[in-house]
Amino acid sequence: MTVTGGDAAGKWPRTRAALAVRRARVAVVRLARVASALQAWAVAALLALLVAPGVVHAQGSTAPAITSTGPFTVTEGETAVATLTADDSDTDDADLVWSKNGGADSDAFTLSSAGVLAFAAAKDYEDPDDSDSDGSYEVSVQVSDGTDTDTADLVVTLANAIELTEITGPAAVSFAENGGGRVATFSASSDADRDGVQWTISGNDADHFTLDSPPGALRFHIDPVSPN
Repeated sequence: MTVTGGDAAGKWPRTRAALAVRRARVAVVRLARVASALQAWAVAALLALLVAPGVVHAQGSTAPAITSTGPFTVTEGETAVATLTADDSDTDDADLVWSKNGGADSDAFTLSSAGVLAFAAAKDYEDPDDSDSDGSYEVSVQVSDGTDTDTADLVVTLANAIELTEITGPAAVSFAENGGGRVATFSASSDADRDGVQWTISGNDADHFTLDSPPGALRFHIDPVSPN
């Protein structure tokens, strides 16, 4: 069977419906390509947000530097030593984390993550319990910004506190006329604290006496003469 018709080139004219279908297909293909490109961009952007900060930090991080290295002195009987500090241009002080890192007397100390250093228990100047019994306690500390660290070896030295006791010494003294030297010696502390004790005299005849070296030694200003 032979079918004839069409235009001069022998092609059948397209209907409006056929043209609409073709255009719709083209539009769908274009939209799919756009959607695919947008999806790829979104994934790339998300990866950049997740990965880039870490990369920048690793390349541009500034290591912390401990600035509080002493010397530290603590009076016997007290525990607080210091709040440690460090410089870090790209990390807030509150984000720095402190910890002990060894040292001969590390166990004698506590150190909070915020850098508060203290003795775990109060110390006695006359009876130090550090590793070499010299009253100087050694501890190593570390600070971290999450990427970099710095360490420092610290020494905390005990200072003496004058610990007064009840005054001891004679309540009455007989002293020979024209005699010299001490009348009596009084004490109100341990021998280790003696040089830090200050004495004063009062009473009707105070002007006739001195309390001088060693502290607590009572003497006449001048040699006494019998009133008879």
